[in-house]
Amino acid sequence: MMSKVKYSFSKQTLHALEHYANLLKIARKNRNMTIVELTDKMGVSRTTVDSILRGNATVSIGYYFEASRILGINLFNQDPSRLEVSKRNSGNVDSLLPKRIRNKKEELTNDF
Repeated sequence: MMSKVKYSFSKQTLHALEHYANLLKIARKNRNMTIVELTDKMGVSRTTVDSILRGNATVSIGYYFEASRILGINLFNQDPSRLEVSKRNSGNVDSLLPKRIRNKKEELTNDF
């Protein structure tokens, strides 16, 4: 059996996640949405939603973003057209960075 990897997060990160979880809980209650309804809309297990609402740092960030979208918490200009523009702009900035600090694209070889 594989052992679990132990993650170490700063207090600031843990406090931020706890704050974020509180915002999600408040939004869920303001919408009169049950945890089961949120689970169904997200398409994840009850355990995952419970972990998100506790601010568990090991839950995928994508699940936090999806919960935010469902509960109406705006992150990054979530209006689809504005988010697309922001994404494109950040990609443009990345392309202006010197080559030595940009992510190198690894060429795949299929010589087996």
